[in-house]
Amino acid sequence: MPRIRAAALAELFDMSLDAMLGKAMPDESSLTFALMNVSSYAAIAARHIATAQGNASDLDEILEDIEDRFQISEVPELMRLTEKAERNLDSAKRIYDRVASIATDVIAVEGREGVS
Repeated sequence: MPRIRAAALAELFDMSLDAMLGKAMPDESSLTFALMNVSSYAAIAARHIATAQGNASDLDEILEDIEDRFQISEVPELMRLTEKAERNLDSAKRIYDRVASIATDVIAVEGREGVS
């Protein structure tokens, strides 16, 4: 049964089953190939941002600890800046997720319409 699903997906994307399983890639001059690269790089960027978000969260905890234990006037400014960075990371991750989603959607449409 899984092979039937894979075959249906391959047909949807106008690709061979081997290409869908990673055994062969679409022709490098095709729109599918280009959009697969866009989607892949956007997904990689989103994963890197997720790592940065984890680091920013750790930084928040470190700064809270510093604020509790030491009297340093710059800590509130550091906390404000890290909060701003976290908001920007959230926004960037949403954008890269959207880029990957749109590229995947276009691949699906391109596959159904047979455009390359």
